[in-house]
Amino acid sequence: ADREAVRNEAPVHHRGVGREVESAVVEARDRRSDSIVEIVLAPALWLAGHTGVRPYNAIRPSRPVTPSSLDRRRRPPYIWRMTWRLIRPAALTACVIAIAVLPTAALADDGDEGGFVVRVNGPFTLGPGESVDSVVVVKGDALIGGTVHDTLVVINGHADIAGRVEGNVTIVKGDVTLEGGSFVNRVTIINGSVNRESGSVVAHGINRRGLGFFPAVVFWLFWLGMTVAVVIAGLVFAAIAGRQLSTATELLTGQLAYSILGAVAIWIGLPLVAVLAFLTVVGIPFGLALLFLMLPLLWLLGYLVAGTRLGRGLLELAGRRPLSGHPYVAATLGVIVLQIIVLLPFVGWAIGALAGMCGAGALAVTALRAWRGTPGQLPTSADAGLPD
Repeated sequence: ADREAVRNEAPVHHRGVGREVESAVVEARDRRSDSIVEIVLAPALWLAGHTGVRPYNAIRPSRPVTPSSLDRRRRPPYIWRMTWRLIRPAALTACVIAIAVLPTAALADDGDEGGFVVRVNGPFTLGPGESVDSVVVVKGDALIGGTVHDTLVVINGHADIAGRVEGNVTIVKGDVTLEGGSFVNRVTIINGSVNRESGSVVAHGINRRGLGFFPAVVFWLFWLGMTVAVVIAGLVFAAIAGRQLSTATELLTGQLAYSILGAVAIWIGLPLVAVLAFLTVVGIPFGLALLFLMLPLLWLLGYLVAGTRLGRGLLELAGRRPLSGHPYVAATLGVIVLQIIVLLPFVGWAIGALAGMCGAGALAVTALRAWRGTPGQLPTSADAGLPD
């Protein structure tokens, strides 16, 4: 009403200017721009265009800036900018993976003269009259009918040599057949066998070796490193969120039904949410983060909860009362014992997996009660109507 009154009181030659300014404002508003700057500056831009005054940062000084020219300079819609921000990390990762894979693909060509060939999960064939410098085959068979000037290495596969290998032949967890008329400088067998036909030549003999206790040493070192890492994670958990850890451990065995319900909600509900997120382009990064970041983290925290509960039980059996504030001793003891249980054949890994799942369910229920404002209240089974 005030605007209409001012318009009626304005001189006739100014009313047209007011209408054009108003139309410029309405036009900028109808475009539904994500920035309010266009709407605020529409009168000033119109005035600059009709008076010949050019803004100081105009890209084209010869052309005045008008509200209609804003369509050509508008920023992309908000949804497209957010989509690009989400897709850009995935695109960069894909480019890095492609760059890393390209050299391997280039080295995997068959029959390159004077090249170095690497083949993974597939056979390699070198025909008669062909030659390469070196060949490495992993989880595949090698058929050598030509000439290898340097080294032939086959891991978890079979080598059939009918041509020449002027360097060393190394077979790891596989076997090699030396056909008649073949020539090999030296053969080294590690946990494998040699089938040598008459007429084959081995210049410097055959060496047989075994891996011995090396795999066992690697396994135990890996287990020890993982155990130390999990114990450190448990100590950090107990230091940062000791009260929540203690509450979750009490709920894990005190109200097992709630823990199972929480585990079902996490390990069935969250994967379904991730699958639904994959249906949209924007939701793909969210689904990947949910599957490969959130779920493993929840399992690790649940594993720590289960280990701490086991440690509390062992301390109670020993007659010691564990501290509820920061259960450092219980977390350390329980996680070590749980790591030992995981070593049991056939059932150890299943026990560890179930411990992490149920512990994550108990932790989820604890977090839900804390969010609702009742973190310390653990209703009894009779009150909840659920079995212990």
